[in-house]
Amino acid sequence: MRSVAGLLFATSLLADDWTVFRSGPFEVVTNNDRKRAREVLNHLEQFRHVYGQTLNTGKELTLLWPVRITMGAKATTDLTLGQDMYVASIAKSGPVPRQWNRALAIAFLQESVPRMPAPIEKGLIDFFTTLQVEETRVMGGTPPENPDRDWARIHLLMTADEYYGRVRSLFYNLQQGVAPEPAYKNSLQKTAGDLEKEVDAWLAKKQWAAARMNAKPINLERDFSPRAFDPAKPVAGTGAMAAFDAGDFDRALQLKPDWPAAKFRAAQKKTDSSEKLKLLEEAAVGARRESSYWKALAQEQIAQQKFAEAARSWGAAERAAADDKERTEIRQAREAIEEQRVEYEISEKQRKKEAAEAELNRLRNDALANIRRAEAKANAELGGRDENAPKPVPWWDDPKD
Repeated sequence: MRSVAGLLFATSLLADDWTVFRSGPFEVVTNNDRKRAREVLNHLEQFRHVYGQTLNTGKELTLLWPVRITMGAKATTDLTLGQDMYVASIAKSGPVPRQWNRALAIAFLQESVPRMPAPIEKGLIDFFTTLQVEETRVMGGTPPENPDRDWARIHLLMTADEYYGRVRSLFYNLQQGVAPEPAYKNSLQKTAGDLEKEVDAWLAKKQWAAARMNAKPINLERDFSPRAFDPAKPVAGTGAMAAFDAGDFDRALQLKPDWPAAKFRAAQKKTDSSEKLKLLEEAAVGARRESSYWKALAQEQIAQQKFAEAARSWGAAERAAADDKERTEIRQAREAIEEQRVEYEISEKQRKKEAAEAELNRLRNDALANIRRAEAKANAELGGRDENAPKPVPWWDDPKD
């Protein structure tokens, strides 16, 4: 989704009276249609709210890069990641393009949500691609052009009364790394196999109704206030991508301090082991779905003999794996270092034992030395030892007859 040179505006900036409306990671700029700008911003915010509530992450969804929408003569099909922001333009009439929904569904998953099974994520993306927003009326479940079982599974879970109140628990469990079978049983009180039979029937019936989602209570006039906008003023962080592409990762981090990719690449150049480890940890935590970051962190922790921490990082890498093949490879790599960890722990125990014995001997020798010094001092204070003094003789009794 990233272009070599993203355009900030699709139309010429001839007018001076530009206004911006902001909320969360979104901003909509216009020079003549504030009502339409508010409607577009409301669509984006309602999408973010409903999507976040569904995914049950416990916090608002965020994006690393801001999204700027410009009111123009026509709409661009895609949200394009250009230089330091997503950009698009939209016409003064007509709906928000579905492809924007899809781009946001993907971006929010990648940046804000721990990895879940691929069929679940694909179904969620397909389901939210067709989300419809009209002020506080948000409808989900309109079928895509070619519905498949991944979409049907999410449609069933999101629109059927039996599951709607439980589906958020399912998504939460899956994000925590719970295996699908226990996650389904704990959340839906059904096995995965039983649910899949229902999905088959749901897909076959081909009668899919849209359902109303829990919208955010937004008042367009009250909650979206206009602010003056200078199109020539650069946004915060501008230049971070250019610095990254030039290999200046420290500069990229100065401009975009929370960028996991820049932290990861900067770590590769560090010679100080503690600084390198810190950057790798921050990169992995910031990009939880990047298994390569977790693997690199685990390997560095092993190199620094932090085996307990490395075991946790290998576990995180396994949960972040994109598929079963990668997951198996990570598990095998984790098992391969287990012997090394055991050997290290045994050698550490032996080292600590030897160190304790050496310390005990040192204390014993120090005590003997102190005694000798005390004796020598006492002898010196008594005038020293007289070599001519009578020698003591052993006690002896005459033999008895």
